[in-house]
Amino acid sequence: MKKLLQREKLTVLPPALELLRKVEVGLAALWSVGSETDVRARVAALNTEIAKVNSRAVEGPPTRLAALDVDEIVSEWRARRAHSG
Repeated sequence: MKKLLQREKLTVLPPALELLRKVEVGLAALWSVGSETDVRARVAALNTEIAKVNSRAVEGPPTRLAALDVDEIVSEWRARRAHSG
């Protein structure tokens, strides 16, 4: 069963926990994105997921994840790029 879940990239996590995992992975991937426009688009997509799960999560633990601050994340992205370049 575990191999099937991995192979098919399925999850059995409650929606709130799956969202936390998705946001964590999404944020980690942002630091290597090449343009601010792409960073903003990815954060907007994460915020859409957060809003969707927050509005209808009924099973598992409740989600307390608020929308991400796009400008704060872009600011950190810029700082990381300046530091590494």
